[in-house]
Amino acid sequence: PGNQVPDGMVRTSSLIEPYVTSMKRQKKALDQIIKRGESKKRATTNILKDIKEAQLGAKLPIIQSISYYLGKKAAGLAHEGSSTYAEPTQEGVINIATRLGELMGVERENAVLLDCGSGVGTSLMIMCHVLGCQGLGLEYSTNRMFLSSSWMPKLLHQHAGDDAFNHRVASIHGDLLDLRTLFDANIVAAYQYDEVFPPALMESTLELYKNAPLTFRFVVSARSGRNAAYCQEIFHEAGLYPLQAPVQCQKTGSGEGSSFTIYGRRCCDYSDLGDLVLQPPATIATLYPTPDLGILRTPLPEAVAKILAGDKEAFERYYNDLAANTQLLMSQKRHRNPKQGRLCIC
Repeated sequence: PGNQVPDGMVRTSSLIEPYVTSMKRQKKALDQIIKRGESKKRATTNILKDIKEAQLGAKLPIIQSISYYLGKKAAGLAHEGSSTYAEPTQEGVINIATRLGELMGVERENAVLLDCGSGVGTSLMIMCHVLGCQGLGLEYSTNRMFLSSSWMPKLLHQHAGDDAFNHRVASIHGDLLDLRTLFDANIVAAYQYDEVFPPALMESTLELYKNAPLTFRFVVSARSGRNAAYCQEIFHEAGLYPLQAPVQCQKTGSGEGSSFTIYGRRCCDYSDLGDLVLQPPATIATLYPTPDLGILRTPLPEAVAKILAGDKEAFERYYNDLAANTQLLMSQKRHRNPKQGRLCIC
């Protein structure tokens, strides 16, 4: 009765008051923007952005640190400055993760998100913080792996003691073309920023999904935004179809954008998602693959398995060792031949 609250319970209003205050302050500022002549659409977009950031709570400062340190380094690796290779913006990655989270449901703590071509790990780290799940990346570039492994321990130290920091994320230095089956982990979804994947790599990646277990349900891809006809063919052959309308995402430091689509598998049942997903197109069952559930999975490295299990010490030790190994690889990549007096690549 009245204002009394049962023992052990927290008044709901006390939890949302900081967010309400922040929203009122932001709305006041945006009203002033509109008065100055800027578009109402842009102001509305900014309000929605602020609401999403408020919902992230204690995770937001960590995500901003990830974007600053890892995202800034990744932007420096853009191929000759071309925006085609630019990183998705922080806001864009949050939007993709939010949309994926609606489909994955609330029980995501033991789910694993696979990032095929994880780069320095910016998108993977942000998505795992938004989703609250485990993360597994695979990257071929030694330069990107060195930057990733160099900055991960620093991020951990910066947010030491912060329970919101998700350290159950590991990137593996390897080649997707050498991977024959998915890793032996509870991989529920895969994310791939595959706009510039060559056909051989694209087809090899989708081949991994054909025989994945039925618990693997979602594939997030940006390729269809650039090559719609090509992707319609190869995704159909892989037994994938779009579950929702594409998610638009801008690129850091560029006026260009990417279009990400969340795909489902024809062999999986999405009746639990109701109206959240589109119905699969009508086709004959024999036209799309059925997974071989008895196929052996690729075993995880022991250190990576410990990280996914929540071992903080293993996280720091793994990335320190990875930084040392990748630095050694880079130092051996080019050396001067003393007899011929010229650089050679080996």
